Amino acid sequence: MHIELEQTGSVQSLATILKKTAARDEVNGIIIFACDKNGFRPENVDQIFKECPVPLMGGIFPGIIHEKETLETGTIVLSLSQKPEISIIKEMSDPETDF
Repeated sequence: MHIELEQTGSVQSLATILKKTAARDEVNGIIIFACDKNGFRPENVDQIFKECPVPLMGGIFPGIIHEKETLETGTIVLSLSQKPEISIIKEMSDPETDF
């Protein structure tokens, strides 16, 4: 496992760190923890995610913690050595959804 921190929260920096991480031979999946203040929107990041050659998962949070520091902008990219099995659960926030 390898952890990268990007503190600017920019879309271009996210693209750069994802390409760098995905290019590592031992990486078979990536988890992304992004701050809400980054302002990532589907129209800005979808293509970046589609171009990633390994499975991605993650979420957007009010803040992230890296080495005891709380950040309100930035992104943590965590590489996985094993390929993850990813499932999408639609309407997870809907209280009427029957799981």
